[in-house]
Amino acid sequence: MAARDEGAKKLLAALDIMQRMPPAKIEDSLTGLLNLIPEETDELLQRIDQPLTEHTCPKSGKKFLLCDYNRDGDSFRSPWSNVYDPPIDEGLKPSATLRKLEKEANKIFALYAGQYYGAGTITSVYFWDLEGKGFASCWLVKKAADSEKLKAAVWDAIHVMQVVPTSKSEHNYQLTSTIMVSLGVENDDIGDLNLSGSLIRQSSKVSNADGMSDHIKCMGKLVEEQEGRMKSELEKIYFNKMTQILDSLRKDGQNNIKLAGLAQKAARKKSSS
Repeated sequence: MAARDEGAKKLLAALDIMQRMPPAKIEDSLTGLLNLIPEETDELLQRIDQPLTEHTCPKSGKKFLLCDYNRDGDSFRSPWSNVYDPPIDEGLKPSATLRKLEKEANKIFALYAGQYYGAGTITSVYFWDLEGKGFASCWLVKKAADSEKLKAAVWDAIHVMQVVPTSKSEHNYQLTSTIMVSLGVENDDIGDLNLSGSLIRQSSKVSNADGMSDHIKCMGKLVEEQEGRMKSELEKIYFNKMTQILDSLRKDGQNNIKLAGLAQKAARKKSSS
């Protein structure tokens, strides 16, 4: 019992530390914590969202995203082929019904993301069965922009959804979304500047779903609406605030220049008299 309480305290302390670390250094910070408390590795990997990394499916040749929801040990399952890489025996996979739903969701989500985010966007959708009733899914998006002016410009979105039936046709959809944004500029005029942050939001909805298409329609709409709201929030929190700070610095700089000019004028007047 004492060991369990001690482990819980360590885990809470680690999560508290991660909330105070720079978002741009999540991976380095997490690696440090895993080295300090390796016994909490599984818990930390499940609870701390990291920037998404991509991998190429050895069977289909398509890119897919890695996360804790398609991981089994050190292997990751491709949503396109349902195969683990590196190969493992008896890796965790969704039931046949959910796999069919997963394949359809991946096709639709890839088309949606391509139109919404543009070319070069990588998506992945993973489904798994819940104990008892219902199922869960994870919808991932990664968009990295190529620009000569930016050192980095990355958008990572992680949407985890739990679907639990409340009646024969009615289901409760619970969505937890995390969005991570990282922008970096490095040049002689500005130096090395990094603007990064993350946002977590939750929402839920009860809706009727009689078949596969109804589930995908409801889940897709929830993800789209949540991303739209979070995008607006990120714009207000980070970009508008940064503009406000820069405007304030410019005004302070202009005022300092005016004060310096007045001081010089007064000094010249005094010396001439």
